[in-house]
Amino acid sequence: MIVASGWHVRVNARVAQRKLYTKTCMYSFAIWLRKMSKQSRNMKTIAAVVIVIIIVIAGVAYYLTQMPSGPGPTTGQVKIAMILPGRTDDLAWNQAGYESFTTVLTTYGEGINTCGCWVQNHQEKAQIQADVRDFVSKGYKLIIGHGFEFQVPIQEIASQYPDVSFLVIAGWNNSLTNLAIADVRTDQTGYVLGYLAGRMTQSNKIGYIMGARVAELARFEPNFAKGASDANPNIVYAYGPLTGGGNGIQPGGSISVVAVGDFHDLQGAKADAELMASQGVDVLAVMGDGVVRGAIEGAIDKNIKLIGNGVDIADSPPVGAEKLTIGSGSWKWDKVMQAWLTDVAASKRNSKYWADLASGGLEIELNKDNVPAAVQQDVLNAEAKVKSGEVKTDPLGPLMIANPLASVQTGFIALVLQQLRE
Repeated sequence: MIVASGWHVRVNARVAQRKLYTKTCMYSFAIWLRKMSKQSRNMKTIAAVVIVIIIVIAGVAYYLTQMPSGPGPTTGQVKIAMILPGRTDDLAWNQAGYESFTTVLTTYGEGINTCGCWVQNHQEKAQIQADVRDFVSKGYKLIIGHGFEFQVPIQEIASQYPDVSFLVIAGWNNSLTNLAIADVRTDQTGYVLGYLAGRMTQSNKIGYIMGARVAELARFEPNFAKGASDANPNIVYAYGPLTGGGNGIQPGGSISVVAVGDFHDLQGAKADAELMASQGVDVLAVMGDGVVRGAIEGAIDKNIKLIGNGVDIADSPPVGAEKLTIGSGSWKWDKVMQAWLTDVAASKRNSKYWADLASGGLEIELNKDNVPAAVQQDVLNAEAKVKSGEVKTDPLGPLMIANPLASVQTGFIALVLQQLRE
């Protein structure tokens, strides 16, 4: 029997909700006090209002103090913590990581008592390292950093906690004995989803919006283009050096590509999607934290088909996405996490893992309501060829070298990485 402590996973969400409740109460009473002050100059009335506010503040403060910050050490538990750089409902990177984490908590090991805790929207080096120290102080021996932002902060302090095992997803250096890394073969899903886009476009113009041209987002780009071109000879493109540096799909062909430059610029991504639609793009692939939601909103406004990455966006908000989504590449990080936990139990703590189609770490999810049966079968055939190796994809991509710090041109990511070095 699997015993999991799902309550602990919800600790941070409940704290956030209660803090929001507190702010809402304070704001409402502030408005009330202003109205009362205008309506009456009676000092007794105002004094009574102030007393009521003080009582409410005291009550809310007591309410919040009853909420624990997280679980403490418990004998016999497997305690796993996760730090995420963005929101757990971003329809992309963070949501895929969070959902995989909760899956692991409820499926890891028959008869093993498992509990977990997580934090979101933590990106800065000092904050990440403070999270690690806090989790260690609470007895966590397994800590996951979900993003390349965590490589430098965790690598700097991992040696201080030799009995703690770390996993950095999208990491690149596993030279420490207690630091494992993992990555995702978006080159594989890129080809298959590109094939889908090539078959489904009517204008022979497709697009791709990403948060930044780095790591798994960059790895997707050339393979998406290749898949689309293999499926549809009317899709033409050139891949090579870009004016701003690095390699990518060059302007002027059938494929429009935008690296927004900020993973959380929803309005910028929405505007990019709308611009692509005005230029004739009728199938749009999206990847990269918060920009995914913005791009989806833009696609809905312009009624163009959607392809997601991370989670199946057909079942997600905003309303209307389900009518336009034709497929998604879902990232099942729980497969990687399970392999890591198994290795840690066998004292192998600095392995390298890939989430790919063969292992089930990646899945192609077609929205059958929006994709003709014949196209579905062709896409499944393309997926089978990738799995078997008949179709070769590039697992490294244009910027994925030993250390992505040396190859990032995008201003936002460059700034983030600069902060990580400090």
